[in-house]
Amino acid sequence: STTPKDAALVELLGRCEEVGRVLVYAGFHDSVDRCSDLCAAAGWSVAQVDGRGWKLIGLPEGWTPERVLTELDRGTDEGEVEKLAFVAHPESGGIGLNLTACPVGIYYSLDFDLSTFMQSLKRGHRAGMDLERGFIAYFLCHLATDEYVLKNLKGKRDRQSWTLGEILAVLE
Repeated sequence: STTPKDAALVELLGRCEEVGRVLVYAGFHDSVDRCSDLCAAAGWSVAQVDGRGWKLIGLPEGWTPERVLTELDRGTDEGEVEKLAFVAHPESGGIGLNLTACPVGIYYSLDFDLSTFMQSLKRGHRAGMDLERGFIAYFLCHLATDEYVLKNLKGKRDRQSWTLGEILAVLE
C-alpha cells in the first residue's frame, strides 16, 4: 500500500528526472528495499547498498559497483543510464564516497547515528560548490517518529558544537 511518504519520494524523483542522478537514504533495511522498489517502479535504474551488500537493478550488463561509484562521482556515463538512483543506508553508502554528480539527496528515513548522517550529507556536497552546483537535501518527515529522530539528531549536533567550558558548566 502507498503511504504519503512513498508518494512524496515518487514526486521528488519526478522533479529529478532532468538531472538523472539522485541519492536516496533510508535508515532501516526494509526502508532501503522499499525505496529501491519505488525508484525502480518510477523508471530509475537503482544501485542499492546497505549492510547486506550491493544490489544493482535495471543497469546495463557489465555495470559494477565501481562503475556506479565513478558515474555518481564524475558523471562519466554519457547517457547510457538516463536515471540512476543510489539507494543506501547512511552507514553503508554515506561514508568515504564522493557522489558529487548527484545534486539531490532524499532522506526517506533516518536512524539515530549523527556521525553517519552528517557523513551522508557530505557525500553529495563538497566545499567550493556554488549555488549553481550545490547539493539539496530533502527530508521526508511524515510520521511523528521521523520528527522525533530528526529532533534527536539536531540535539546531538548542537551538543557536539559545545565548547569545553560549556560542557564543564553542564556537568557541574
